[in-house]
Amino acid sequence: MSDLRPIALCNVLFKIITKVMVNRMKPFMDSIISENQSAFIPGRLISDNILVSFQILHYLKRKRKGKEGFMALKLDMSKAYDRIEWDFLEAMLRKLGFIENWIQLVMKCVKSANYCVTHGNNEVGPIIPTRGIRQCDPLSPYLFILCAEGFTALLRKYEQNGWLHGCKVGNGAPRVSHMLFANDSYLYCKATKTEAQRIIEVLSKFELASGQKVNLAKCSIFYSANTLNSMKDRINSILGMVTATEGSLYLGLPSSMGRKKSAALGFLKNKVKSRLLGYGTKFLSRAGKEILIKTVAQALPSYAMSVFLIPQEVTRDMESLMSKFWWQSSNNSPSGIHWMSWKKLCKHKTKGGMGFQNLRSFNLALLGKQGWHLLTKPETLVSRIFKARYYPRGTFFTAEIGNNPSYVWRSVLEARQLLTHGVCWSIGNGTSISVLGEPWLPDSQNPFVSSSHPALQSAKVCNLMAMDGSGWEEEIVADLFLERDQNLILSIPLQFGHDRDHLTWKGEISGWYTVKSAYRFAQEINGEDVQDGDVAATSWKKFWAVKSPPKMKNMVWKACQGCLPTMTQLRMRRVDVSLVCPVCNNQKETTFHALVSCLAAALCWNRVGIGTVMHRQQDNFFDWCSSNFLVLDADQRKLLIALCWSLWNARNNRVWNNKLVSVESIVLSARTYLNQWQTAQSLNVTYPSPGLIPGDGAEQWQPPHGDSIKVNVDAAIFANTTQFGFAFVVRNSQGLFVEGVTKCFNGSATPEFVEALGVKEALSWIKRNQPTQAILETDCLVFVQALRSSIDMIFMFCQVVNDCKALLKELQNVSIFFIKRSANKVAHNFARASLFYPDCTFNLGSVPVDLLPTLVAEFNG
Repeated sequence: MSDLRPIALCNVLFKIITKVMVNRMKPFMDSIISENQSAFIPGRLISDNILVSFQILHYLKRKRKGKEGFMALKLDMSKAYDRIEWDFLEAMLRKLGFIENWIQLVMKCVKSANYCVTHGNNEVGPIIPTRGIRQCDPLSPYLFILCAEGFTALLRKYEQNGWLHGCKVGNGAPRVSHMLFANDSYLYCKATKTEAQRIIEVLSKFELASGQKVNLAKCSIFYSANTLNSMKDRINSILGMVTATEGSLYLGLPSSMGRKKSAALGFLKNKVKSRLLGYGTKFLSRAGKEILIKTVAQALPSYAMSVFLIPQEVTRDMESLMSKFWWQSSNNSPSGIHWMSWKKLCKHKTKGGMGFQNLRSFNLALLGKQGWHLLTKPETLVSRIFKARYYPRGTFFTAEIGNNPSYVWRSVLEARQLLTHGVCWSIGNGTSISVLGEPWLPDSQNPFVSSSHPALQSAKVCNLMAMDGSGWEEEIVADLFLERDQNLILSIPLQFGHDRDHLTWKGEISGWYTVKSAYRFAQEINGEDVQDGDVAATSWKKFWAVKSPPKMKNMVWKACQGCLPTMTQLRMRRVDVSLVCPVCNNQKETTFHALVSCLAAALCWNRVGIGTVMHRQQDNFFDWCSSNFLVLDADQRKLLIALCWSLWNARNNRVWNNKLVSVESIVLSARTYLNQWQTAQSLNVTYPSPGLIPGDGAEQWQPPHGDSIKVNVDAAIFANTTQFGFAFVVRNSQGLFVEGVTKCFNGSATPEFVEALGVKEALSWIKRNQPTQAILETDCLVFVQALRSSIDMIFMFCQVVNDCKALLKELQNVSIFFIKRSANKVAHNFARASLFYPDCTFNLGSVPVDLLPTLVAEFNG
């Protein structure tokens, strides 16, 4: 019976009910559950537990002074879900302050479980349990951590009474007595006989109350370096646990790190190798291998990469395994010709690569997320520990590696250059931002102040602002800063800032850090994201956008990159073959000859109406494809790719089967395969573009119906000056001009930010004039998507979007739509005129709309 694993299966209706309950309870969990618990709480990460635990264990490992040592106990609860006592769960819910109706609802869900036992042809049951919570129930994880909060309260009481002493990694650091992640726990206390007995007391009380049972077989103790061996033996006998080994794990990662990092993290390479070897015995197309590498092989080390900087030796070995798997020619052949380096394969698809991850850059992007958390969440336990230990009197940007640093700190610090590249302050009142040592200037290369005036040493950005916060004190800026800094400071618009300053991430419109954008920044910093040219980029975008079978596109990509095994390419790789084309037996077989200029290929292209004439470098297949992709329509692009596929298959039939395929068969094969694939794809569900609704995307302006008015908004950025402006135009149901407003400001801003300002001003106008019904149109898709999104955003642009959302809540009669630029010409003309009329209201009466361009032209003149 000790091996019994009871499972109460939940039907769909039960899961719907408990999922609704979870969604109702989830927002309050952060305030209920202590900071020592990281599991299942929104906003908390498993990496927080790993960082704190690793830092404490590093401290214990290096602690060689002091009479009293410390110890870390790694605990594991046996059958954690199955042993929860219902009375204890109900008492915990009541003690934490849940109302009685909610408690009864939760307990009804918990107590409705029952089991049956089937043995042979006989069924025994139902068996009604008296404890335990369901597996696979959305509510169960949250109920478990609520019960675990009782363990936290018990430990905290012992700590307050001085019976247990948590570990403190440095002066000013918080004392940590325990870290919990569901049923995986770490307890920290002094390595003395007295505190070992106190631990026994705590565990016994919690086990008696909750029904939990510590699994001693999976428990271990890690001692500080100054703990005597005799004391270790005594504590081990009291607790019934063993001393932790050097290679012990916590949450699937090494608990501590020695000198040989490659050996400690070498298990990642073995995991990737075993997974790829398992798939190597199956038949996979090149497109299938691409999906496998991106979704499986490259995802395996990401968990460890989010905490540790993986040694380059390990990452190179993993990339070598992936490259070997990618170029493997067949299941029978253990290897194949590596036609292109992994570095080139890691380029984005629009730049000629396959979009595989450079593991080093991806590692830095994941570590940058930890640095972002240290910057933006200084109140969390992990941030307070690292600040007290490594930068007590500075910031993350000014922190040094310090004496005796842990490997996790070395790892996070390695991503600081990436964060410096992408982080910038969004200025509100300026009270939180130091003038020196903080990235707040709008310069992508160097956002830090380069001036070194003595008066700036302890100055805040608010000291440079006017008293009313509407602008900069230009005289102070001119006196204290170099010309470069002056120009950048004065270009920052202030009148739109809110009360609080925010650290924002420049790579995302929301202002929040994402690994995807950070990876792109890391590639730029390393110089590995270089564009081949505008024409090439456009061609690649059009190529990958074609809706045709992935294996066909993959084959054409190989041909464009010179990776197709033609006779010439094989001879260049020192394969002893004849250079003569096996189809025509007349010329050398290059990629261009095999797919375009060979007699049979040329007849095929003429048959489908696509010429073979080259306008650029002779005998270059990519140039030929590129020139065609720029002029052909969507259906012809599909046919081009399909015909290349059929031509290559016909060539291989000639080489391997000595079978000559006719021109008609090649063209028919291409059309048939393409039609079959398109028919299969038409059965799939298609989804609309994100953020768009019916009514969006109009290409021509249409007057509103009935008593409605229509307001069109547009923005203008004046490149030759540090100014920007916006305008909105109001027209009635007859299409007649009602009013136009133009505004212009000093500073530099993004187009979507200016568009958001224009919409905000237009909504304020609607609020003042209170029309019966109003339609607002803008040609800024980014703004419309942000307005309809529920994601919390922190950029200054997003603060204006939030103001627009607040105005829309007050105005129930306003609809906002996205339109094409061609339907927004009048507002565009007024926005351009805002440079000459920076703060004007035009009320021209009933002027026909077709006269407006003439009037605006006169204004501009």
